[in-house]
Formats: sequence, structure tokens, C-alpha cells
Amino acid sequence: MNGAYLLDCVTMRDCDCRPSRYEGEWHRNDPEGHGVVEVEIPVIEPVAGSALEKKMRAQGRIIKRDFMSPEEREWLNKDIEDSYRLSSGYAEIPFYEREEWLQEYEKKPEKGRYRYAGQWKHGQMHGCGVYEVNERIVYVGPWIR
Repeated sequence: MNGAYLLDCVTMRDCDCRPSRYEGEWHRNDPEGHGVVEVEIPVIEPVAGSALEKKMRAQGRIIKRDFMSPEEREWLNKDIEDSYRLSSGYAEIPFYEREEWLQEYEKKPEKGRYRYAGQWKHGQMHGCGVYEVNERIVYVGPWIR
């Protein structure tokens, strides 16, 4: 995930990555000064009994539901049933899973947590900062545009 998309997630411009958070200084609706942004791209969890669950189990993937108590599993199933019922079969594909993403960024992003802590100028990463992906530091240093 590059910095431009991360910024779109902060300012909520043309972005559907809702689990994002920015803490820091603002100037005219843009991040300015020092701030921290976190964006979460969720890992897909299959519905119980679905073809996706069977495929993931055949691949040896770990599913969170296996580690839940029976009561938590029951509540999860109720939440899934409510979601299906309320959506009436409508499902929106996130931007990072669509073809437009591949055309612009060439490959799909790694699922998980993206975090940038550093300086901002005119709504862009600028100056000293640390960029992390899933707790791995990807880049440390100056961002100059």
C-alpha cells in the first residue's frame, strides 16, 4: 500500500477502508504537523459451512472460529445471519480487491495493519517518519515530495 492510498484513508477521499484512524494535527481538513495514521485491511474469515471455509481448511489455514468458545461461536453465527438478512444479498467489494486497484498499484496489498507515524505537510507524508506494515518497519527516514 503506498502513501497516497494511506492518505486517502485518513481524509476519507475516494476510500472505503473505514477502519482507519488519524491522531494528530489538522490544518484546513488536511493532516499537518505531526500525526499517526493506522489503516486496517481485514483478513477474510469464511462463513461456517461455506465453500471458502472448506477450501481454506484444505490449505491448512487457521480460522479464528476454531479458537472461540461455543457461546462466542453462537453469537458470531447470529451476527452473520443478521448481516445476510439485512443486506438482502447485496455485497460491496472493497477497493483493494477490485481491478481498479490492480491497474493503479499493480498488486494487491498485504492484509493487516498499516501505520505511519511522522510529519505531514499539505496533507502528505513529509519529513521524518516511520512506515510499518503488520508491525514490520518498511521505511524509516525522510519523506520529501
